[in-house]
Amino acid sequence: MNSKYIVTIAGVVFLLISCQAWSQDDPSQATIRLMDRADAKLPDAVTKNIELPAVLPADADAAAAAAILSAQAARAAGLAKAEIALESNAEMRQNALENVEDRGRSNDVHEPPVDPPPAPPGPP
Repeated sequence: MNSKYIVTIAGVVFLLISCQAWSQDDPSQATIRLMDRADAKLPDAVTKNIELPAVLPADADAAAAAAILSAQAARAAGLAKAEIALESNAEMRQNALENVEDRGRSNDVHEPPVDPPPAPPGPP
């Protein structure tokens, strides 16, 4: 027999066996629960209105101002750290250039010739 037919028959048998296992009802696997009659009599849990305050508390402006001051202080601290990092980067770059010069290298990079030299005459 051709292996294609064997694989097809094995797939059908596996599908039939797995369908039987899927069709069995297991109450421990239930994910949806219908409302009982007692729950249905009390719809407040579903339709309850949440009351919001009509006006903001008196200290809301003070809390907002404190939050703005805290954010500005955090921004200033972040900018100070960024400035330190930039200075450190400049120092490292300068040290790297000094190390290159100490090894006898220079920053002059010679460009390769534009056209390659002509090939010598003869067979390729």
